[in-house]
Amino acid sequence: MSALVCALAPLVLAGVLGPAGAGKLFGRGAARQAPRTALARLLRDGGRAALVLRVLGGAELLLAAGLVALPATPLPGAARTARRRWSSATSTIRRTCPTTSSPR
Repeated sequence: MSALVCALAPLVLAGVLGPAGAGKLFGRGAARQAPRTALARLLRDGGRAALVLRVLGGAELLLAAGLVALPATPLPGAARTARRRWSSATSTIRRTCPTTSSPR
């Protein structure tokens, strides 16, 4: 169950960020709504708020596209290789270094 949730999380996030970003970037109501947002009060200008809102919409769309386009494992086999090297190194240390709890 956990693997399924982890595999679907990027797609769910992309499904939320994609339409939200498209609405901010391409929506007609974004420019009308921008002066009534907290962003306009923060920037003290409705025009700048509309511009920032559109930029944020573009960033959301890029993030959604990246979440959909990225493979589940960026470097296939990297975890397995790292695990093999780690176990090899630890076994070498165990053979060469005496432990303090060894019987005398």
